[in-house]
Amino acid sequence: MEVGGPEWVSKPMVMDAICRNITIIGEAARNLDELFRMDHTEVPWSGFIGARNVLMHAYEYLKPELIREMAEKDVPELLSNCLRILGEK
Repeated sequence: MEVGGPEWVSKPMVMDAICRNITIIGEAARNLDELFRMDHTEVPWSGFIGARNVLMHAYEYLKPELIREMAEKDVPELLSNCLRILGEK
């Protein structure tokens, strides 16, 4: 799934919005019960938590190409997994 056209990574407002949403996802994953995360190891919880940590504390290491990959590949997969877990799909 392509987000906002091929050049969105170079658009600061779009990049900021996507980074903010990835931060929120990572924070939500971090706040999930550890047993729940262990019961659903098919979801890369630690990847989202790690991305949140970089975005919040080590943004000098931020790589736009990794944010793009997360937005276009990892987030849609996460959504699919969450819907499956919730029994909505």
